[in-house]
Amino acid sequence: MKKRTDYVMGIDNTTAEDLEDFYQFLVHEHEYVRLYPYLYRNAAKSVTQAMRSDNTLHSNFARLRTVFMWCIHRGITTNNPFLQFEMPKAVYGTPWYISIEERDCLYELDLSDNPHLATFRDMFVFQCFLGCRFGDLLNLKKENVIDGVVEYLPQKTKNHDGRTVRVPLTEKALAIYDRYKDRPTLSLFPHYNVADFNKAVRAVMELAHLDRKVPILNPQTRQNEMRPIYEVATSHAARRTFIGNLYKQVQDPNLISSMSGHANGSRAFARYRTIDDDIKRGLVDLIG
Repeated sequence: MKKRTDYVMGIDNTTAEDLEDFYQFLVHEHEYVRLYPYLYRNAAKSVTQAMRSDNTLHSNFARLRTVFMWCIHRGITTNNPFLQFEMPKAVYGTPWYISIEERDCLYELDLSDNPHLATFRDMFVFQCFLGCRFGDLLNLKKENVIDGVVEYLPQKTKNHDGRTVRVPLTEKALAIYDRYKDRPTLSLFPHYNVADFNKAVRAVMELAHLDRKVPILNPQTRQNEMRPIYEVATSHAARRTFIGNLYKQVQDPNLISSMSGHANGSRAFARYRTIDDDIKRGLVDLIG
């Protein structure tokens, strides 16, 4: 559309049928790539490689719905085609996280011969103790730590939930902080893009032999596939590790969300913890 200066989005005339047509186009676009290759010769690989997952479709329509809600709230239109349109459902797999023992295995791993990987390891483990998002980790400064407590304002929720998050640091987390607090830079940790960070974290985990297999949802087949942790870990695994291990000890979503930066009652919180057998045994013991 950027190349068509005459294109106008008819927000007053868009119908649920138009949304359904758009949905069918997105579902089948990978087929059109083969049928009309000349239209896709300059397209990104993400468009041309394979069928889109339900989660991608959900994200696309959620963004489009935001445009319509913005227009409605500002009196630009009264038309809301989403009232008669069934949104694609996002599907998430079983939450998994690194155990305390596996986290400590990373913490104690001798990387003296590879200081570059050691930095990635330190950042990941520190994130496991803090539970923040990757972007917030990069924004931390040494001034964010006051009397052994990290204070920061989550960037994702600051516009609608301006609460400062406070997380006390453990002895191991403070040891990592002490290694980096005197760096002659504004931020506590070096800045890396998330793709490089994830790649390095997986390399560290392979060196630590973290090969426990965890269920990973294939977004296209909707089937779980068992993969070793060192193949699938990302920066977000650190956030899940913080939340999952805390929830295993204290089943209080509001208490944990006050330290993870989730809004109270956030539906997203359920994607970060799982009800494992140990929790179930503990509950059953209460009535034993």
